[in-house]
Amino acid sequence: MSDVHLYPVPAQIKSAAHIDRALYQSMYQESIQSPETFWAEQASKFLTWQKPWSKVVESDLKKGEVSWFIDGKLNVSVNCIDRHLPARANQTALIWEGDDPAEDQKLLIRNCMIRSVVWQMRCVNAA
Repeated sequence: MSDVHLYPVPAQIKSAAHIDRALYQSMYQESIQSPETFWAEQASKFLTWQKPWSKVVESDLKKGEVSWFIDGKLNVSVNCIDRHLPARANQTALIWEGDDPAEDQKLLIRNCMIRSVVWQMRCVNAA
């Protein structure tokens, strides 16, 4: 049998956490007692849906078949990048450094997105 090692969370990390132990326990209980309601709330809160789901979950555990958010449609690019742009547009996305360390350039997320869109448009127009 292996020993269980618990490591205390440093105060600095704990103070910056999004949830505390009490909220975690509350959320955990809700996820057990009412999983469809809990996961529907989480999916609505943290994801941008192109098409909403018609049913949260369908499962046949005897067959090992589980499907989540039936009929729902997501766009990965929107959820990973686009929806964060308003709050993070002025953050540094990339730091370019030349051969001379004194030569550098910081590219903002906003500028990277604009360059990406322009590049995509050129590719589409070239096809």
